[in-house]
Amino acid sequence: MRCPLGCREHHKAMKSKKRSAEYYKTADGQMKKMRQNACRNGAVAAPSSPTESEFKESVVEYTRLLISMTEHRKVSRDEAVAELRRVVSQRSLDTT
Repeated sequence: MRCPLGCREHHKAMKSKKRSAEYYKTADGQMKKMRQNACRNGAVAAPSSPTESEFKESVVEYTRLLISMTEHRKVSRDEAVAELRRVVSQRSLDTT
């Protein structure tokens, strides 16, 4: 038998609040909350673009190589990182 006073629902809600509070104390949770609050206040939240350290060195070098080969010119590391940032920050065309 279950408690007729709703103890199960209360316990479930308390655990949910605890999980949520713990998540929003993390760096990821704080960034998510800032974006949510910005949207809630009518401002458009800036898309979080990856910093240079978020790209693996091998990815940057591979991108630099591909751009160099397709454009038939030397491409610097900074140009490759700038291109990666531009591509990563674009919104998806998939509307499903």
